[in-house]
Amino acid sequence: MVWSASTRCSLMDVDPATARWKAEYGGHTYSFCAPSCRRQFLADPEAFVGAIAGGT
Repeated sequence: MVWSASTRCSLMDVDPATARWKAEYGGHTYSFCAPSCRRQFLADPEAFVGAIAGGT
């Protein structure tokens, strides 16, 4: 699963093989476009996971 977003941007394609910023959560690896996006994810991973599941 690949996830990349900031609080106000849409999903972005991030190649997990080359992503510099990653986080593990719930048995999945999430890849990010920037360190700030990773920090936002780590602050509230359920909000991001819910957005993925809900398609927003």
